[in-house]
Amino acid sequence: MLKFFLNEAPSNVEISGNYDNSCQLLLSEKSLDSINKKSLKVKINCKRAEYTISDLIINIGTLSGKINIVVGGNGVNLVLEDNTKGNFDFRMYRNSTVKIGKNTTSNGILLHLKDSDFICGEDCMFSSHILVQGSDQHGIIDLNSGEIINKRHNRVVLGNHVWLGRQCTLTPSATIGNGSIVATGAIVTKVFPDNVLVAGLPAKVIKADCTWSRSTDNLDYYSKKIVKDHNMQIE
Repeated sequence: MLKFFLNEAPSNVEISGNYDNSCQLLLSEKSLDSINKKSLKVKINCKRAEYTISDLIINIGTLSGKINIVVGGNGVNLVLEDNTKGNFDFRMYRNSTVKIGKNTTSNGILLHLKDSDFICGEDCMFSSHILVQGSDQHGIIDLNSGEIINKRHNRVVLGNHVWLGRQCTLTPSATIGNGSIVATGAIVTKVFPDNVLVAGLPAKVIKADCTWSRSTDNLDYYSKKIVKDHNMQIE
């Protein structure tokens, strides 16, 4: 990986805002080549112009697409692993982490994270207009105690080879197991196991023992592996 202080990032990376020397941008050689060839666009913006950001680490192995990152606080860590592709929109406030596994693709996902994490496995596929709401972003107050009752660190987790359908929403603490599918428009509010299809508002399992392939004609590498592992378990 090629390492840059954010204030000294390559000229084709669009950066606005103030960042101290604890803020770093790491790029794979392939990602930097894609940026220079304009097949990958990276934009990093500080939400508060008067604020100086600290402890921001951005690690990009993406090959093509658009990456928009809005930072609103300190302690943000973002990793897009090798061979990721597509359109990603991150709104990351304090103490938040994103890790998106290799070979994952996106037609359009928006993530809002504050004191929260989004952890995604390998070879996931995101359709368009997907929302990951990693935290409530504002306090909910119990009138009897006068205390904020949603002050906690949340984590949204996807396993390997998860397909998120168009316009679905993942709420704080949602978890989707390996090989599973989230249908169009579903709202995921809880934990789901491996190899299921979930749908509805809120989402529920409508089919178990299933997975998906990027091709409608053939099984791909990951779906072949899942089918093989499943058959071995039932023998």
